[in-house]
Amino acid sequence: MGRKSREKRERRLAKSAEDPDVLLRQMMSWHDQFGSRQQLKDAFLVRVRQIRTLLCEYEASDVALAIGVSELWPANAGSHVKHAFAWCVFLDTPLESRGGRRIESYADFRQFVEALHATWPHFPTLEDFSPEADWGQTKVNLGGRFSPVFYGSSIERVPDFIEAFRITYADVPDALAQMDFVVALQALIIEAIPPLAQSPVVDAEGGHVELPPEDFWRSCTDMLQIIDQQSAAWRQRAGSSLDGEVGGYKAPLTWESFGNAAFTGDALPFLGVNVTATWYPIAVRSAPGMIIDHWAKKNASGVSPEMHRRLGRFVFERFEGTLPGPVMLVLDSEVCKELPISSVTSAATGVYLVCLCDHKLLNKHSAIATAVLAKARQAKSIRFKIFGGPEVLLSKDGINGPSADELHIVLAPALAGTSAGLLNLPENPLRLLPLADLITIFDSLKNLEDLQRYWAFCDGQRSALNPFSSGPADLFASFMDTDEVLVDGAIEPTMISLDPSWGTSWRFKVLAEFWSRAPRIFPDRTSGWLLSGGTEGVTEMKSRSRKVITYSTLVGNCTVQALLEIKDHLGLEDGRMVDLFIQILADSSFRCRGLLATAPLFQLDHVLFVCKRSASSTIISDGKSDFVTARNAGPVITAAEGGFGRAAVIHFDVDVRAVLAGLTDATDGSFEVQCLAEAIRKSHDALGMSLPEGLEGAVLSTSGELARYTLRVADRRVDVPDHPPTVIPRESDYKLARKQLAEVIRDLGLAPGRYALSEAKEKIDLANAKFRLRIEERLAQLDRPQLIRNCIEQHDALLTTERRRIERARQSLSHEVDYDRVDAVEEARKQYGTVARHYRYLLEKAVSSQATGPGEVTPDVLRELVGKVDWLMTLAGASDILHNGVDVAGVAIDDSFIPDVFYSDGSNDREIRFAREYAKTRLGLGENRNDEVEGESENLLESADFNNAFETDLGFNLSDLFTSISVLAQAQRRGFAKEFSLSYGARPDKLAEKLASEIKHLGHEKAERIVAFLTLSETGILQLAGRDVQEQEVPYWEHSKRVHRYAIRPLVQVGDELRWGA
Repeated sequence: MGRKSREKRERRLAKSAEDPDVLLRQMMSWHDQFGSRQQLKDAFLVRVRQIRTLLCEYEASDVALAIGVSELWPANAGSHVKHAFAWCVFLDTPLESRGGRRIESYADFRQFVEALHATWPHFPTLEDFSPEADWGQTKVNLGGRFSPVFYGSSIERVPDFIEAFRITYADVPDALAQMDFVVALQALIIEAIPPLAQSPVVDAEGGHVELPPEDFWRSCTDMLQIIDQQSAAWRQRAGSSLDGEVGGYKAPLTWESFGNAAFTGDALPFLGVNVTATWYPIAVRSAPGMIIDHWAKKNASGVSPEMHRRLGRFVFERFEGTLPGPVMLVLDSEVCKELPISSVTSAATGVYLVCLCDHKLLNKHSAIATAVLAKARQAKSIRFKIFGGPEVLLSKDGINGPSADELHIVLAPALAGTSAGLLNLPENPLRLLPLADLITIFDSLKNLEDLQRYWAFCDGQRSALNPFSSGPADLFASFMDTDEVLVDGAIEPTMISLDPSWGTSWRFKVLAEFWSRAPRIFPDRTSGWLLSGGTEGVTEMKSRSRKVITYSTLVGNCTVQALLEIKDHLGLEDGRMVDLFIQILADSSFRCRGLLATAPLFQLDHVLFVCKRSASSTIISDGKSDFVTARNAGPVITAAEGGFGRAAVIHFDVDVRAVLAGLTDATDGSFEVQCLAEAIRKSHDALGMSLPEGLEGAVLSTSGELARYTLRVADRRVDVPDHPPTVIPRESDYKLARKQLAEVIRDLGLAPGRYALSEAKEKIDLANAKFRLRIEERLAQLDRPQLIRNCIEQHDALLTTERRRIERARQSLSHEVDYDRVDAVEEARKQYGTVARHYRYLLEKAVSSQATGPGEVTPDVLRELVGKVDWLMTLAGASDILHNGVDVAGVAIDDSFIPDVFYSDGSNDREIRFAREYAKTRLGLGENRNDEVEGESENLLESADFNNAFETDLGFNLSDLFTSISVLAQAQRRGFAKEFSLSYGARPDKLAEKLASEIKHLGHEKAERIVAFLTLSETGILQLAGRDVQEQEVPYWEHSKRVHRYAIRPLVQVGDELRWGA
C-alpha cells in the first residue's frame, strides 16, 4: 500500500465496501468540535474564499513560487494536503482577476506565507502521519546516474514505488518519461541546496507548517525561477499533458469533494503550471505518487514480456544464481505457458520463482500456480525454458533438476496505484508479495535463506496479528528490527498491532545508510552491491549477484575504483594477492589524491581498474619454486589495455609473485606507491594520454615512514583450513533463548520484580537449574555423534579465527592501520573466543551423557544451543559473583518474565577497562619484562628426574607426550587426511600405530598409553580431583581440579574412532 497511515485507511476501505459514504463520515468525525455538518461545510467554503482573496492580491508567478518554497521546506513535508488545497484554489482562480502585488523580499514572502498558514483549513484525518523531513538522502536511477529524490511524501517508500512503477510500465514510454521527469525535477531542486542534505533527518510532524528560513527561501526561489530551462529536455520528453492552467482547473473545493479527492490522490493531478510563459512545478514531493495514480486510472491490463524482463533484471542484480525471465517451467516434456516466470533463483533453501501478474487477475494466477505445482509433483523432471531460447537445467549434481518441494513460487501483482487495496492471500506454499513490497524486501535481503526465515516469522505471527497489520513491508521491518522475535517474553498477546509506518521508517534508515556510503558511480551502473567501510576514504564493495569485489574512492571529482572478479579457476592465494593489489590501488589513490587530481586520467568522471592474475604467474607452490623468499624485481602490471569516453576502463594483468615479493616484510610504503605510479603510467599509455611531467616521481616520493600493507610468512604449526567456516548465533538465537528462559521463570512462579544479594541468588539458581534441564532435554533429542563432531570442529574453527585476528593485529604493529588494534583484539575475543567456550561446554556435556536421539545437528540447531548456553552462563556468572561476594549483583524480572542481570554502578566500566588491558597483553603492549613470571617448563622437558617420575606414574615421559600432541596437531601432514580439516579421526589402535611410527623410540605400548591418557573420559568429565562422586553438571566452574577436561584431553570417542581437532 502506498498511502501512509495505512492501518486506519484499510479499516475505512473495508467498511466502505458495505457503506460507500463511510469515508466521508469518518473524515468529518471531528465535526462535533466545530458545530453541525452544514456549519462545517460552510466554514470550509469561507476558508476557500479567504484563500482566494489572499492569492488574488499577488502576482500569479510570485504565488506559485511562494507556495512551492513553502511546501519544499523539509519541516512542512507533513502538510502536503494543505499545500495541495492552496494549489487547487490557485489553479481554480482565473489569471485575469489577479492583483499585481509582488513578493520581492523575504519580508514580503513572510507576510504572504504567514497569512496563508493562518487561513487554510486543518485536515487532521488526511495529514495523520509524520513523513521524513529529508533532503535527498535516498536515490534512484535516472538515465544511468543515481539521482537524489524526496523520501518524505504523500506515499511511503518512494524509491521502491518508483522502481515498481518502472517495471509495471516497462513498455509504456510515455509513463517512463513522466516518471523520469519527476525524478529529474526533484534532483535539480535537491542538488541546488546541498547543505540541507547534511542535516540530520527527523520526522515532519503531521499537519505541521512553519515559515521557511530566509536562506532557504533565497536558494529555493532562485532554483524554481530557472527550473523551467534546467528541466526543459526532460519536460519535452514527458509532454505537457500533466501541465495545469491558471483558472483552467475546476478544482474540488467543497468539503466533501476535496476530502475525497485528497484521500484518493485526485485533488491535484498536475506536475506544473505555466504562468506568463514560465513553467513552475507543483507539489514536487508528492509528484511520484501523482504519476502512479494517474497511470493506474488508465486501466491497462496484462503483463508483457518486457515487464518480466525488467523485474527479472532487478532480481538478477541482487541474487547470485538467478536466471532472468521471461521463463517457463518445463515439466517432463510439457511447457507451462500459462505461468510466465519473471526470474528463477537457485539458492541453498530451494528454487525461487518470481511471477509478475496482473493485480486484477490475482485469484486466477493463484489457481494456475497451484495447478502447476500439483503437476510438478507428478513430473519426473523439472527444467526451465527461456522465452525464445533454450531449455535450462538447474541442478546441484549436474544430472537431476529440482524437486517440486524445492520450488517456491512468489506471486507479485503489478503496481495498481497508491491507494489502499485488499488482495486475497493464496494458500501455502504459494507466497504473495505486491510488487512495491517485493522491491522493498528483495532489495533489503542479504540472501534468499533470510526470505525463508521471514516467511516463517510471518506464519508464526499471523494468528495474533491485527488484520490491518499484515502489510509485507511492515512485517519485514518488524522481522528485521526485532531480530525475528516480535514477542520477547513469556506472555503471548492475543492481538498484535504493528505501527503502520514501521515499514517506511525502517526502509528509509536502510536506504539512507546505503546511499551515505555509496560511490557516485557503480562499476556496473547498478545498485546491487553490499557496501562497507574500508580504509580511510575508501569504500569496500561486494557485488550481490556475482563474485566481484571492488574498492572505491574519489580523486577530485573522479570516482576511482579497482575491481577483481573471482573466477572459478583463480586459486585462493593468487586471489588474495590480486585483492591486496586493488586495495593498494584504491588506498594509495586516495592518499595521493592531491597530486593526481590534475592528471588527464582523473579529469574523467569515472576510472575503473579491472584487475586479474597474469596467466604466467602464481604463488601456489608446485614443489619446485620458493615464491615466498623470491624477490621479483620486474613490474607488477604485466599488461594494460583500455578505452575511455567520459569514463575509462583499464584492464590490468597483475603479477602475483611481484605483489607477494613486494609486500613480504615491507617496512615502508615504497611498494604501495610503486604500484600506484605503475598503474597511472600504464593507464595513460594504454589510453593514449600524456602523463604530466614529474607526476610519477612525486607519487614515488610519498612512500611514508611505515607500510600500510605488509605480509609476514610463518610456518604452519596446526593443520586447520585457512578460512574455516564458523557457526555463530544470530541475535535472534539469543533472543529466542531468553524467551525460553522467561518461560522457565514464569513456570517456576517467580514474581516480577527487582532482586539483589541472597534473594537474587536464590532465584537465579532456581532458573539456572531449570534452564539447564531444558538444555539437557534438547541435547537428548539430537544425534550424539553428530553433535560431538560439530562441537569439536566449531571449537577449532572459532579458536583458529580468533587467533588469526589477534595475530593480524599483532603484525599490524609494524605498519599503519585505520582501526583500533586493542578494540580488534577484544572484538575477536567476544565474537569468537566466548562462543568457542560455549561449544566446549556443549562438547563436554554431550560426551558425559549417553543420551542420543534422531535429530539432525544443523547449523541452526548449533546456533540455538549456543544461544541457550550463553544465557545459562550469564546466570551462572551472576550466581558465582554473588556466592563469592565479588560484587553487588542481582536480577530484574519484568512483567513478561524477561530477566536482566545487573551489577553495581561502575561494574561495566571496570569490565571494559579490564578487557582492554587484557587485549593489550595479547598484543604485547605495555609489558614490563621485570613482571614476567618465569618457570622451569623448558628445563623440565629435559629433566631426567621429572621424566622418570612421569614414566613411573603414567608409563611414558613428558617429552613423548608433547611430541604426540604435535603429531595430532599436524594430522594432515602425518597422513590422517588428504586435505586440511577441522577434525581428524582414527581408530585407537591405528592412532597408536601412527604415533609409534612417527616418534622415534616411542614404541607401540607407550603409544597406546599416551592415546589412553589423551582420551577424554565420559565419566571423568563429571568428577573433580579428590572427590569420588559424580557431579550433576559439567563442573565448568572449576579448572585445576578438573583432571578430565577437553582443554587437556583432546581425543574424543565417537563411535569406533577417536576424533580430535588439530
